[in-house]
Amino acid sequence: MPAVTQTPRWKALESTKSIPVQNKIRDARELNIVKILPSYLNDVKMKKVLKTAYHHGALQEALVDAAAALAAEKGPTGLSLREVARRAGVSQAAPYHHFADKSGLLAAVAERGFTLLDASQAAALDQAGQDPAARLAELGAAYVRFALDRPHFFKVMFRPHLVEHRKYPLLAAVSSRTFERLVDTVRVARLAHGHDDIDPIAVAMLVWAVPHGLAMLYLDGPISAHTSARAIEGLARASTWPLASATLPDLEQHEPQWGV
Repeated sequence: MPAVTQTPRWKALESTKSIPVQNKIRDARELNIVKILPSYLNDVKMKKVLKTAYHHGALQEALVDAAAALAAEKGPTGLSLREVARRAGVSQAAPYHHFADKSGLLAAVAERGFTLLDASQAAALDQAGQDPAARLAELGAAYVRFALDRPHFFKVMFRPHLVEHRKYPLLAAVSSRTFERLVDTVRVARLAHGHDDIDPIAVAMLVWAVPHGLAMLYLDGPISAHTSARAIEGLARASTWPLASATLPDLEQHEPQWGV
């Protein structure tokens, strides 16, 4: 009786039609069975392609990077999962293994952006020393640096019509942490200038608005022809001191309405 030969698992990926080698490897990678392929692949070309597939490793990270790059080129509204898959070099079905829809992918882009901003803020405060005014100034400068260095993330992070933070707990947590760090830094700076605010939220919003507005005006073009990234950073740094030291009586009168 002839011996029964068991068909290797990876052969199940083949159809009766001719499928390009790269597609077979890509599909195998997406099905998480790429690790069993080497024992069945003797062809040098196949092994070379497989090596490339391994180098492609973190698929989710590659998709987020591709989405961020496309958002920078075409705007977040012009992004599609099909185009992201093409840019990342994977099948059109690949993004759906990690993200339910475009909103989920954009949320991942925003989360990565806030994670990078969080690290940038922390590093700026570590290097700023203990002077409250200097710490607030460096926080403003770090914000502008981040925005100008990573506009592909920055332009997705603050688009509530594209990504609702409350629907994504990890995104909501890291974005809240960056704002709470700003509020705490503003509170300490205000106290150092003799202002015991009921709630520093109002001043924190003003401090945030200046570097954010400068960054957006620079990135979108209105002022980029008349100034430089370094000058914008300097303006953001300089603007924090007047806000930290100002009396701002109108804001103090209405502070209880701001809440947290």
